[in-house]
Amino acid sequence: MQPRLVAPDPGRAFGRLLAPLMLAGAAAAYAADGDPLVDPRLPGKHAELLATNVHISPPAFIAMVLDCDKYPSDVATLGVKAVDSCSILARTGQDAEVIYQRTGGSLVFTPRQAVLWIRVTSQTAGAVTIEWDLVHQERTGSAWAGPYAEVLRDDAIRMPVSHGGWVLDTAAHTVRYWLDVDLGGFVPGIFVSQDSMLALTRAMLARHEGE
Repeated sequence: MQPRLVAPDPGRAFGRLLAPLMLAGAAAAYAADGDPLVDPRLPGKHAELLATNVHISPPAFIAMVLDCDKYPSDVATLGVKAVDSCSILARTGQDAEVIYQRTGGSLVFTPRQAVLWIRVTSQTAGAVTIEWDLVHQERTGSAWAGPYAEVLRDDAIRMPVSHGGWVLDTAAHTVRYWLDVDLGGFVPGIFVSQDSMLALTRAMLARHEGE
């Protein structure tokens, strides 16, 4: 049975906007000892969805989100893949890892890239929260410096903002997903439309339900 997608509640918009604005002036900081240095959660293009009628166990849900090398490779907007490649760079703990993710490209779209820290931030018997943040790097002349900066390539643009999360509620059979991104540079509007930003998540949920 396919999950049903529900539009987000517009009443949450005001509170959602306040949180990133409070962090706008903050310096990048460690979330905890030994965790990677991450960028503050600045505002970006926002999208979210609520999928209902989802039947997935917490372990399967965690694997679906964290196994980034198994993300669908056929999700694209105007021929530009949402994920052209994704690899795990390091595991920072149980159900926590640093990944490198890169989009496809075209004549009108330069590939985007990001190093992300994705991890389970909360887990109970019936609920799991997974969040990701952008690992902090700084431009030094013509090169990037910082954790895992060596994987960033000159033929792609580093996304200046990328953070979001997933919440599984097994009792309600729902999955909530949200993200804020700034792709950097000029981007044709279709690539930051709600449909484009949520296409990969929809494909991941649909593939799971079809298994």
